[in-house]
Amino acid sequence: MAGSPSLILCMLTGSLQSMINYGVMGFTPAFLMKTYGLSLSATGLQFGVLTALLGVLGPLIAGLLSDRLNKALPGAGRIWVTMFALGVSPIIALSVYRSPGPSDFYLRFTLYSLVLSMWLPPLYAVMFDQVLPRLRAITMSIYIFMMTILGLGVGPYLVEMISDANGGGPCRGDIDNKLGCARHNDFPDHSCHASPWRRRTNVGASAPGWRGRLMVIGSRRSLCALRPF
Repeated sequence: MAGSPSLILCMLTGSLQSMINYGVMGFTPAFLMKTYGLSLSATGLQFGVLTALLGVLGPLIAGLLSDRLNKALPGAGRIWVTMFALGVSPIIALSVYRSPGPSDFYLRFTLYSLVLSMWLPPLYAVMFDQVLPRLRAITMSIYIFMMTILGLGVGPYLVEMISDANGGGPCRGDIDNKLGCARHNDFPDHSCHASPWRRRTNVGASAPGWRGRLMVIGSRRSLCALRPF
């Protein structure tokens, strides 16, 4: 299994693409609230229901399509479906996140989410074709481990870092009041970026040394956990 370049490439492809999938799904609700001024409840209901439906529909379409193409093109049909999803979805994303309004966004996002999730069934089938039946369980366990670490662990965190580096602060705009961060008494400067070591707060003010610093940092992170960008 370790000596199969095709299997290793499939695992790396799925893990890296999972970074995009998890990062997009974690970033988009905050994007909707900040860009279009949607409320938390409206975003949760609309975006949550839409992604749940598309997350089921997209892989179903991809599974049927890849099996039919694989009959016409044995060994290549599933790979073409995977390459289509991985290659076209970033192009659609450029249009999705430049939508002028929420209605246009959801319309474009529907197509984007369908294509974005179409790589899952064919890639899994290709991986299973690379190994013997007795090795499929360990193959899947290794892949799930890689996908969890890179996708779920690194994806949202990396998107957060990129957003902050490009000026998307946690406490800017009208959404700040809804998240209860900008005008909190512990942050009179309306900023969560200021160094917690230089700012006196009620939490940890009487605890000197490293313990007080950890309490201040923990308080700051709990207040700024929900970030609109």
